[in-house]
Amino acid sequence: MEFGIYQGTDFSDLDLFGIGMSQYPGRQNHIAIIFKDRRDDVNLMHVGQHKGPLLEPPSEKYIWFNLGDTFHPIRKQVMLALLWQIAEENSDSKVSYGLNHGLFCIDPESGRFNSHYTKFTGFTCATFVIEVFLSFGIQLVDWDSWPEANDDDVAFQNKVLDYLAGRLDIDVTVEYLISQGQIIGGARFRPEEVGASTQIEIPASWHSVRPGATHIASFLNDYADGLRAGA
Repeated sequence: MEFGIYQGTDFSDLDLFGIGMSQYPGRQNHIAIIFKDRRDDVNLMHVGQHKGPLLEPPSEKYIWFNLGDTFHPIRKQVMLALLWQIAEENSDSKVSYGLNHGLFCIDPESGRFNSHYTKFTGFTCATFVIEVFLSFGIQLVDWDSWPEANDDDVAFQNKVLDYLAGRLDIDVTVEYLISQGQIIGGARFRPEEVGASTQIEIPASWHSVRPGATHIASFLNDYADGLRAGA
């Protein structure tokens, strides 16, 4: 796996689209899909906050890497066309932040959200990437192989719930908060794990993604530390 580092407008090594990753304070990793649109401009597609913008330009806080060899070049061309459709149909969409996964809620033909996406469902950055690939007919991870949440995972899930609770009466309802609270304790899909799944045979098991996830997290830690040191 070779990592790309933001260098202004130079994305010559980006093979159609790939995975972008950054790090928030507190070693909280973040994942996005990085792609070239029809005009050859590079964009990120992600869920970075509750009902925030789905698309944004890349910045120096991101590293990126191409999809692994398990994705045939022709298949990637088809996937990119579908990704363009999702981006164009949902450019103004405000996706809820939450703990759901595996909803199959993006229609593979229209690129629009379907009836599986409701006022009670939302995604982390990682589960949104899983969802986009499901619309391609690709299951990145074998979610049944993921362990139940450990103490660190539950702490993260409660942090998500606290974040949502802070938005009550702004753009979060009590009903949404209750529905998300019922998911706490379930499997947590970390950004680096989902990123690693794009480099190996899929659907990837939790055990199979661990070496790649550790490598990604280590590189991202070093990169983010370097950015902070130079700030």
